[in-house]
Amino acid sequence: DVLHVQALLWERAPADSPTADRRIQAVATAVGAAVCGSTDAAETAAARDAREVVVTARRRLLGVFDKPAAALVAERLTDLEHLAELPPAPGRAMPSPSGSLHWRAWEIGADALVAQLRTAAADGRVIAEALLAAAYRADAAQQMCLADLADLEAHLVEASLAAGDAGLLLADVRRAAVVLILSEAADRPVDVAAARAGVWAAARAALSPAEVERLAPRLGRTGTSA
Repeated sequence: DVLHVQALLWERAPADSPTADRRIQAVATAVGAAVCGSTDAAETAAARDAREVVVTARRRLLGVFDKPAAALVAERLTDLEHLAELPPAPGRAMPSPSGSLHWRAWEIGADALVAQLRTAAADGRVIAEALLAAAYRADAAQQMCLADLADLEAHLVEASLAAGDAGLLLADVRRAAVVLILSEAADRPVDVAAARAGVWAAARAALSPAEVERLAPRLGRTGTSA
């Protein structure tokens, strides 16, 4: 994937530009830091199998670029369906975007966690759109599922704080319920619509009607109907 990015940079760099080398080096450094330099253990824990490891790396890589550039890069990336056939890692629910909200908030603070989750949701949807534009439907579905889950997690944190649950224990209990519902689905979502419908159904099953109504716009719904 990184070699595809390098090839694209050289193809589009003006041949006579005196700054081309420096620009390519700057992008290469940013891509390398994004793909290899992340210390976010929670993001790594999200990967249940080899395919999801690569999806996670691609999410970091595409996140370096703006939307048009990310779409160009995504067009070059190869399909990952062959990795989906490999045995899954034991003991991992699917999907599981990260670990305990309590511990993540303990590291950076609850307000910062909410902001981080909102950013992850927004970035994830941009990347999902780029993958979908490049006809990677299953990868786009997985990315959109994680994006919607990030928004749902942000809501759980905010709701716990509003209820005086500074330790986010209730948020973690409710998050576990959502992940359990999703992990019991018979099949992985194969397109973006199915991915969003799965998260929506889990939210409706695990949260109160009032919360579902507030979450509807963030999860791509105009109301609380199925």
